[in-house]
Amino acid sequence: MENKEPLSDVDAFFNLVEPQKIVALIIGFVIMTLLVRVINRVASKIQDSYPSYRLLALQIATVLNFSIYILGTFGLIYTILRPPKELLLAVGGSAAVAIGFALKDLVSSIIAGLILLFDRPFQVGDRVSFSDTYGEIVSIGLRAVRLVTLDDNMVTIPNSKFLTDIVASGNAGALDMMICVDFIVSSETDLRKARDLS
Repeated sequence: MENKEPLSDVDAFFNLVEPQKIVALIIGFVIMTLLVRVINRVASKIQDSYPSYRLLALQIATVLNFSIYILGTFGLIYTILRPPKELLLAVGGSAAVAIGFALKDLVSSIIAGLILLFDRPFQVGDRVSFSDTYGEIVSIGLRAVRLVTLDDNMVTIPNSKFLTDIVASGNAGALDMMICVDFIVSSETDLRKARDLS
């Protein structure tokens, strides 16, 4: 009987990424993306049909999207590739350093997104003022927060910006909010009567 030499790390890596496993991973990521889109469409239909549940539907959709992307990615890699522990340690250590330097801004935005999700300085549906931008939060994603301004512009702001800059929330999760409006009266108007009417 011939003694087989143990596989090197490179051979183990190429045995790990077989074509059928790569295809299964791609199919898994496509299914994950489609599932997120279905959840977002259901949330949109709920907010159109039941306005009083609009904020709740969007918040649940945001939590589900986070869970699907994070848990789904780890689950797919672990269940389909089934990497050995030695390879996980070797690749993980090298990748962590390289990815840490290359994607530090992205990683900081993702971590900030998790902090925003649990700390909740604002929620989906809130009207917020950030720097010179004012609008309604429509989504809190892994990387960025999207808000629609009053002139219907979509503004994307990296999550990490919300941890260092001041954000003012107009309604803080409530369905109603106070709006300040300038009220101009002519100089001949009875000011006492105008105050009583307001």
